[in-house]
Amino acid sequence: MAAQRTVDHHPQEDRVHQMLRRISGAPASAMGRRMLSNARPLVQFFNKINADSVFNLAGLLAYNFLTSIFPLMLVLLAVAGLIIGSLSPVGLQSVESALSRALPPSLGSTLVTAVMAHLRKSAGVILVIGVLSSIFGGSRLFVTMEFCFGVIYRLGPRKALPQNLIAIGMTLALAIGGPVVFLASSLPTALIHQLKLGAVGSFMAQVIGVLLGFGVALVFFGFIYWIVPNKLLAFKSVWRGALLAAALLVIFEAIFPLYESLVLRPSSFGSLAGFALLFIAFLYYLSVILLIGAELNAWQLGVRDPTHDFVSYLRDQAITQQQRQAQKRDQSQPEHADFMQRIFWPIACLLMTSPIEQEARGNIQ
Repeated sequence: MAAQRTVDHHPQEDRVHQMLRRISGAPASAMGRRMLSNARPLVQFFNKINADSVFNLAGLLAYNFLTSIFPLMLVLLAVAGLIIGSLSPVGLQSVESALSRALPPSLGSTLVTAVMAHLRKSAGVILVIGVLSSIFGGSRLFVTMEFCFGVIYRLGPRKALPQNLIAIGMTLALAIGGPVVFLASSLPTALIHQLKLGAVGSFMAQVIGVLLGFGVALVFFGFIYWIVPNKLLAFKSVWRGALLAAALLVIFEAIFPLYESLVLRPSSFGSLAGFALLFIAFLYYLSVILLIGAELNAWQLGVRDPTHDFVSYLRDQAITQQQRQAQKRDQSQPEHADFMQRIFWPIACLLMTSPIEQEARGNIQ
């Protein structure tokens, strides 16, 4: 009698087999099983994304982007005006143009114009106070990023002082390095336009613009993935996520005008409401792209358990916080008990027994 073989079926595989049988009326072929086996890591990756509530965290991160984007751009353009504008006004205009192109066409120019108008109206002490408050306000974005990355990497948050120092440092790094990167990215395109190569030059400018935009996004995402998580990471552990996020951002910016015209249709909501709708949608999908890149980095590091979901993370963090508070109480109680045992109680007993001994001696006499 032929030996019977037992095959372990995965639930996802069984569902696909049933679907294939309904369509063709025959069992799934060996090629279909291989395709399913190859797709299983992708399904598990999506399960982890779903368990981490990435799309809900993206809403949280998009809100912080919304409240921080104006302060960040204010600091960036103020530093650009201080460093580059004093050397070359044309260079400052190039930075403004590159920053506008980094955002969708319907958003970038409006935001940059509003920020520059605010900077021109401010002067002296008011400008200094505005920049300093913007540095702190913009740094809240990186605090929220650390929280989101903690969910993805299964990490706890930093203590308050290191957390705020890193967040402010990231804001200053963006303010100082951002103008230099944007200026460098605009130089090749400006050079091609100066050569006046016609249609060929225009095509080359577009290609170089896309490549430079990809490079800027790669540096931006890689720096965030390397510094912000509460975990010491090597660059080789973050480049895959940065590469994926940069590619998704370039694709998203290319198709966003089509999405705007066919799906959002902001003109039907009025100019102000339409602009707000566009801006919020762009920031939400930017947050999703940022978190998906972090998910890929965590996946490569072996953090792949989809059963430890977002609620479990919050519960574990609450338990960890309670344990830390209990340890602090336990560490302070022995010192207090030691003081009571060695010093306070002997003195109290001595003071209490002295009158009793004197009274007892008087009774004996």
